[in-house]
Amino acid sequence: MSKTNTIQNSESEKIPWDKTPVFALDIGTRSVIGVVGVSEGQTFHVLGTAVEEHRTRSMLDGQIHDIDEVARVIRSVKQTLETQLGMPLERACIAAAGRVLKTRSVKISQEIDPAAPVNEALLQALEIEGIGLAQEELKQLMEEMGEPDLDFYCVGHSVTRTSLNGYTIANPLGHKGRVLGLDLLATFLPQIVVDSLHSALELSGLQASSLTLEPIAAIHVTIPRELRLLNLALIDVGAGTSDIAITREGSVVAYAMVPVAGDELTEAISREFIVSFETAEKMKRLLSTKRKAIAVTDILGLRRSVSRQAIAELLGPEVERLAGRLARAITEQNAKSPNAVFLVGGGSQIPGLTEALAVSLGLDPGRVAVQSRKMLRNVRMKERTLSGPEAVTPLGIAVYSLQDSRKDFMTVTVNDRKARLFRSGNRITVSDALIMVGSATDELIARSGKSCRIEYNGNELVLRGTPGEPARILVNKELAHLDTELEEGAVVSLQPARRGTDALHRVRDLPGFPETGTVSLNGTEVELWPEIRINGRLAVADDWVEQADQVQVEREVRLEAFLELHEVHLPGQRFLVNGSVAPADWILRDGDRIETESQSGLSVPVPERLEPEDVFHPEHDWPLTVTVNGQPVRIDGDKTEYLFVDVFDHIPFDLKKPQGRIVLKLNGYKAAYTDPICEGDAIQVYWEK
Repeated sequence: MSKTNTIQNSESEKIPWDKTPVFALDIGTRSVIGVVGVSEGQTFHVLGTAVEEHRTRSMLDGQIHDIDEVARVIRSVKQTLETQLGMPLERACIAAAGRVLKTRSVKISQEIDPAAPVNEALLQALEIEGIGLAQEELKQLMEEMGEPDLDFYCVGHSVTRTSLNGYTIANPLGHKGRVLGLDLLATFLPQIVVDSLHSALELSGLQASSLTLEPIAAIHVTIPRELRLLNLALIDVGAGTSDIAITREGSVVAYAMVPVAGDELTEAISREFIVSFETAEKMKRLLSTKRKAIAVTDILGLRRSVSRQAIAELLGPEVERLAGRLARAITEQNAKSPNAVFLVGGGSQIPGLTEALAVSLGLDPGRVAVQSRKMLRNVRMKERTLSGPEAVTPLGIAVYSLQDSRKDFMTVTVNDRKARLFRSGNRITVSDALIMVGSATDELIARSGKSCRIEYNGNELVLRGTPGEPARILVNKELAHLDTELEEGAVVSLQPARRGTDALHRVRDLPGFPETGTVSLNGTEVELWPEIRINGRLAVADDWVEQADQVQVEREVRLEAFLELHEVHLPGQRFLVNGSVAPADWILRDGDRIETESQSGLSVPVPERLEPEDVFHPEHDWPLTVTVNGQPVRIDGDKTEYLFVDVFDHIPFDLKKPQGRIVLKLNGYKAAYTDPICEGDAIQVYWEK
């Protein structure tokens, strides 16, 4: 039979327990609060509390500046509780302050395949790109502030707007378009904050049993799990700052910090009544009591009585301004007013704040409420040390560490790189890991090659690039996807997506290109191509089309155009088609027989492009020297005529791997692959992105 252990708290109440008590520390800007408790069923029993203020400004806005001094205060709180409980404390659960979080707002857009509907993977990949952009902006900001080496954890993000082709759309899934856009808010926790908290604990003889964020801990005890599907806001009104956390769909989705809180009101009292900051703080606290007046001595030594009403009238406009700034911060992060607002922290007790905040948010006054220790469900304590809303965060840290067995930080490996991840929701996924390591979006999105827009026979035509190959994700060597949940120590392997090739089409590849035939030209069989013009220039079917080209393909081939294409331009001749004299606009048909005849009636040989087997080959190759991109290039071969395309056999230029739109120029003018080149020609070839 096992023995039942007991601990006796300061009120001599014996509480049975079968687990090691939890020690929670709220390491704040002005003080350190320690809470020790144990769970029995669904109830958390507080066994002891201790509070000690910092002697110096060793912490500013939730960030430790003097680790040794903070460690001294933690050690003092630890020893006080050990004396109360008669037991050693070796491990503590802690939380990082919400006021140290950094939030960035970014806009991101991506050209997408207009023929494919938007899917979840595409949206997730674009979110990751947005978070990566926010990380880059934050890093640049830190560099400008002289802190280039700071690293950050992404602890939450939310999409505030989605657009398709520039128009807002609530849910783009399943829709088609050309450009998908997101407006995104991302929140980051500086790694230095986590590291300094661990260092202070170690110096005080403690180890961290868990680490979370103060807003998450406070929400855990103020907002029951079944209510977290609602859109709620929690505001921790402290001394120097007011920290905001917003819940939606079961998770904390956004954070914000307003650099205005209780100290602003204290300073207003100090200025008005010419008293010290300490005296002004006492006068402000009068508002939370039933006393009607307080006697004070100003800096001139004059003693007088100040009524509670006078202080309230002075602070009225200040409270309204604070409420207005809090409301703006909430709506900026949430894009609208939440369903309800909960306030915690010492500054939340300012009279009139809840009413002013309800007005600023357009909420019913009953939907803005201050949460104190008395309102926390399933928390039992006899101690009177912590009784107001300032008790919520330390109690939340303790209860959260007991009731949620998950680690808030976990380590995984992504492409051989270790990453420490913060679990901001109910689970952590592959996409969370990729966010932390800063994977580029082009590693995730299977982008198609660039399209090419041309005008084809008077109508706009979009020529598509080839589809890309999607990224391949493995978790512990098993095929996975962006939404796959990760566990501690997971190994993630990402094989990047491959981009498709850009649109590269010949005229003959255009839709509706007519079928060809053959005709006889002075006894030589010649292929009958349709009349083709690119930007007004006569072209052939093997010519490439480029961005913004105007392509005209005539289905009926006129005799004049046919002869021009084959460079038949002898003076003093006429043309016979099937034995009859034909005018210049004669429409040729498959199988026609074309002959040329001089005015004297004698048959005239027509210059034509000879086939390679008809060309006399000299004993040695016929070389040609041209300039390509400023460098001389010697072209050797056995041709009587060289074309522009022959250059690519003699220069390191890979047409199979497009890097943009190819630009061809011959002696300063736009050229085609089939243009002839001559000795000394100046050629330019490059990719235009």
